[in-house]
Amino acid sequence: MHLLRKAVRAKRQTSMNKDLLGYIKALATALLLAGAATTAFQIYPWNTIFYFLGAIGWGIVAYEWKDKSLMAINAVSAMVFVIGWMR
Repeated sequence: MHLLRKAVRAKRQTSMNKDLLGYIKALATALLLAGAATTAFQIYPWNTIFYFLGAIGWGIVAYEWKDKSLMAINAVSAMVFVIGWMR
């Protein structure tokens, strides 16, 4: 019961509008898919740009959801893309 109350409380504390968060999720997913497609067709540097923007979008969603595992994977992904651009 305690976990259920905690989940409900966390859901209420989401500061971003639920509809806006849905649009960010959809856009971030589309960007990740575009990154995969441009990688398959070897279209550089657009593939890393799409992946980077998709990771940032999902990072925002993860922050709003307070999901540490999603935050970690998207933060590391974004850093890898930035390091790759600097090389």
